[in-house]
Amino acid sequence: MNFDSFKDLTERFAVVSGLVVAGPILAFLAAAGGMAPFWVPSMGFIGALLMVVAIILVFSGMRKRKTRLNRGFVFGFAGAMAISLAAYLLLFLTFVIPGEKPDTQFAAGCEWTRAVKLSAADLQVSGGPSCPLNRGDYSSLDEEGIPLDRIWTADSVALVKHAMLGAWLVFVFFTSALLTAFATSFTPNPKPKPAP
Repeated sequence: MNFDSFKDLTERFAVVSGLVVAGPILAFLAAAGGMAPFWVPSMGFIGALLMVVAIILVFSGMRKRKTRLNRGFVFGFAGAMAISLAAYLLLFLTFVIPGEKPDTQFAAGCEWTRAVKLSAADLQVSGGPSCPLNRGDYSSLDEEGIPLDRIWTADSVALVKHAMLGAWLVFVFFTSALLTAFATSFTPNPKPKPAP
């Protein structure tokens, strides 16, 4: 191994090791900041593990491709990341509401239980929500003392949580893929060995 090939190897190792360290840190920061799905225990660890897997897959698939093709992947991964982030934020802002205790959050559903629909009719609250992207006007029900976990059906809450978790995991994966593709597209490919 000559000096140039050793230098190429160390540059590539520095890029990959930097991504492997930075990716999980981003996942833990997002989980600590309340951005990640809060009902999944150890979401920071799951996100970090997914980021490392994405880095390995993307780096191993792109390291020998042409730089121009890699830059195309950068734009593709950026688009996928932006779409998944927009989907997650839309779901988060629509369905995550303040919990009954301070500094807590609650994931709402998109369909009220039968008992709540009857109570809403008695309170003259206009009908319940219907999926997708509608949690209904639950404030009158909340004022009547109906607990948050009794307003929405378990199935609709599970549907919302699964959709949010899926959007989050896709966002985490494509964030890692974007960082890796970006770093790979600007890392020089190893120079071919001269023929003897």
